Amino acid sequence: GLERRCDLRKPAAQAAIHGARPRAKMQQAADFLAESDVLAAVLATLPEASWARPTQFKGWSVNDIIVHLHFWNQMAHDTLTAPQRFQDMAKIMAPAVAAHAMRPVENAAITARGRDLFAQWQGLYRQMATQWAGVDPKLRLPWMGPDMSARSSMTARQMETWAHGQAGFDLLGQTRPEGDRIRNIVVLGVNTFAWSHQVQGLPVPAHMPQLQLQAPSGAI
Repeated sequence: GLERRCDLRKPAAQAAIHGARPRAKMQQAADFLAESDVLAAVLATLPEASWARPTQFKGWSVNDIIVHLHFWNQMAHDTLTAPQRFQDMAKIMAPAVAAHAMRPVENAAITARGRDLFAQWQGLYRQMATQWAGVDPKLRLPWMGPDMSARSSMTARQMETWAHGQAGFDLLGQTRPEGDRIRNIVVLGVNTFAWSHQVQGLPVPAHMPQLQLQAPSGAI
């Protein structure tokens, strides 16, 4: 359930937040930052009026996309830094998720739009990238469904930014500069192969397809 295991009194959580146990930085935090910065660069000069323009993704505007990203970034960050606040919001959001009606809850929680929204979103994702860099990648954190590792949580935030951000690039006629950070998203897709079938009530294939990809750098 939602009453999961991010007890701030525990040494693992204290070390994750305060850096009490020095460790190598989590690469996924840097990759999330890079993915977010790539999207921010294309939105930085977007005129205020254009934030309301509909995109090809379900007619969502750029405002809608960044509200969605900012809301769920905050939810993820709260699992680490404010678990009670996460649980309180999760209780509100759970029925909305079940009813496929998340946007009213997101819009009520995030009221800024345009340049103000951009500043809030950018400020939070930069804060997250710094704070999550020293987190134990294996630290278990709660979520709306099954709990997940800190590494998976960061990867999920990168994936959402990458996927939803594409609508912004398409709207503005821009090509996103890709990097090898996309490997995290590929790994997430592979790791959730069975779950993605199960959550849709579909049988899980007995064998996964073989997957061989070439990274933007040329690495296989």
